[in-house]
Amino acid sequence: KEIYISFAMLRASRSVHHNMVTSLVRAPMTTFFDRTPTGRIINRFTRDLQVIDSVMSWAFNSIFNRSFQVIGIFIVIGIAFPLGLLMFPFMAYIAWHLNDFFLKTNVEITRLDQINRSPIVNFFSET
Repeated sequence: KEIYISFAMLRASRSVHHNMVTSLVRAPMTTFFDRTPTGRIINRFTRDLQVIDSVMSWAFNSIFNRSFQVIGIFIVIGIAFPLGLLMFPFMAYIAWHLNDFFLKTNVEITRLDQINRSPIVNFFSET
């Protein structure tokens, strides 16, 4: 399982890097590179590849393990207390909305973090 996840992450990293380089090379010279600082471009490359290399493999492994745990929990609840399964739709609805709120907040925090990092990287690349 771990070897398969490692190879999948390597393939994903190569694919993302290739797509990013291709998009960057095809970007219009007069508008994109005049408006986007070099530091922001480098920061985006390094951050995206770091996430794929370090975070995604852990996340896929965690999702795989948690999904089997959840299936086992539903089986035990279904055997021990079948009426407990009636609470599942209500709890899933609440969890869905909490997850939606978290994702929107996380996107904004990540955007602000990238904007704050760009001037530092841009300063070092220009000097």
